Amino acid sequence: MICELLTFTVSFAAIMMVAVVLIQQGKGDLGLSGGQALFGGTGGQSFLEKITWFLAMIFIFGCLGLSVIKSKQKASGSSLSSYQKKASTAPISEDE
Repeated sequence: MICELLTFTVSFAAIMMVAVVLIQQGKGDLGLSGGQALFGGTGGQSFLEKITWFLAMIFIFGCLGLSVIKSKQKASGSSLSSYQKKASTAPISEDE
């Protein structure tokens, strides 16, 4: 249950992050013209930039959490492969 919720949250954060990045106004020179623009000389962050950082943190920590959960599930043998092993050991009847 927690894995599905975390997967939904990560997917939603990724989609929203793409949307928020596309909405933002471009800086124009990519920070290549001078050191001041490169290191944040434009002032404080806008609201959309703060949302982008927040969604990025949700995405990164969600992915890390999913990897930990999935590795624990794989170590305990509660993954889909254990069900496949049980199904493959069932006798197969041939009608031909």
